[in-house]
Amino acid sequence: MSSQGNDTTVRPAPDSKLGTALRTAYSIVLIAVCCVITLTLMGVAVICSPFDPSGRTHQRLFRFWARSVLALCRVKVKVIEIDPIDLSRNYVVVSNHASVVDPVVLIAHLPVPVRFLAKEELFRIPIMGTYMRRTGHIPVKRGSTKSALRSLRDASRVLGRSRMSLLLFPEGTRSRTGLRDFKEGAALLAINSQMPVLPVGLIDSEHVVRPGSLIVAGGSVRLNIGVPIEPTTFPPVDQREELTELLRSQVSRLCCSTVDIQGVAPRG
Repeated sequence: MSSQGNDTTVRPAPDSKLGTALRTAYSIVLIAVCCVITLTLMGVAVICSPFDPSGRTHQRLFRFWARSVLALCRVKVKVIEIDPIDLSRNYVVVSNHASVVDPVVLIAHLPVPVRFLAKEELFRIPIMGTYMRRTGHIPVKRGSTKSALRSLRDASRVLGRSRMSLLLFPEGTRSRTGLRDFKEGAALLAINSQMPVLPVGLIDSEHVVRPGSLIVAGGSVRLNIGVPIEPTTFPPVDQREELTELLRSQVSRLCCSTVDIQGVAPRG
């Protein structure tokens, strides 16, 4: 007796492969457009940098770039703060890191101007490297304790003499399986510079561009901004692991979609 009439196997829709191909092609074009915008604005920032000692022009370009990329990628961001922060202060900003869009979301929507403590390899890329050096971003060499300490000293000086905050991803790399253990660099920087730490949490950014995929899916991302941790509460530098654990617990709480905090309108 034939079993064809009882076949309940779920088969993909005939156009599923075509749909995937079209979405991939669209995403490749989108990424190319974003790259053109990025390189153009990097060039403008490099040209303007000698005439922009305060960094204000660069920050406007930085934020315009980030918001343009998010708009093109159809990413909506909801910003939620526990309490509005003092915009006149510098912060060491620490965040979870699950997606390539995380830095873009943070540049676009953090209420304070930021620079990055970024891996040294990025500074070797033509145009990007020149841009990052000229505009105050700080390189750090992975796996080298001596280089890392030197970078942290440089970062402390930047925080001390400018109106910029410094953004770090203490996990060290993107995570696919929840929040990783934090490295001690953020705590060490905060203790040495005596700058408050601003913990933030990103939710659902990993769905915009999934790991290993070229498809830009768009979607909604939530940015939770916590309460700054004041330098008066910092432990001694030789007990920095305590601050590291505190930072991780704060970011972990802010990564929870059910965290009970009140939303306020994001600043422009």
